[in-house]
Amino acid sequence: SSRSGRGRATRRGSGKVSADPFRRRPRRLNRERSVHLLACDFSVSADCEELFSELDGLVQHVSQRYPVSRRYRFEIWRTDGGYRLCEDGRDLDARPDARSAAVVLYARMQHLALDALSDFTKIHAGCADWQGKRLVVVGPARSGKTPLMTRLL
Repeated sequence: SSRSGRGRATRRGSGKVSADPFRRRPRRLNRERSVHLLACDFSVSADCEELFSELDGLVQHVSQRYPVSRRYRFEIWRTDGGYRLCEDGRDLDARPDARSAAVVLYARMQHLALDALSDFTKIHAGCADWQGKRLVVVGPARSGKTPLMTRLL
């Protein structure tokens, strides 16, 4: 079989048209969101509101004081086989559903945002304000920091 041009299907010997569902771009990217995370600004374009609904459930909406030092662009297409993710024009992981696509996308955003702050010390912690004092509970992942903080408050 042969392919002519990116995203176009060609005929195979059987006479049927065949296309790779993750290579083609079936719809125009008509939805866009901007996410500011630490020192990064992420522009996300997609052709599916379901992806944004899943992403909205993952992104924490907080005030951040870091000046933007890096900008990234993500594009997500819904395809016959799931979701195709691209970062600055490069293919990332293809995912079977909107939830897993949003999880992969947000994990990539977090990785890039932490990389942008290479001069800072990073700790895995929960934090809160209580009676005018700030509390930080440090510990390994999944050790119960968040449940402890919510019970204390």
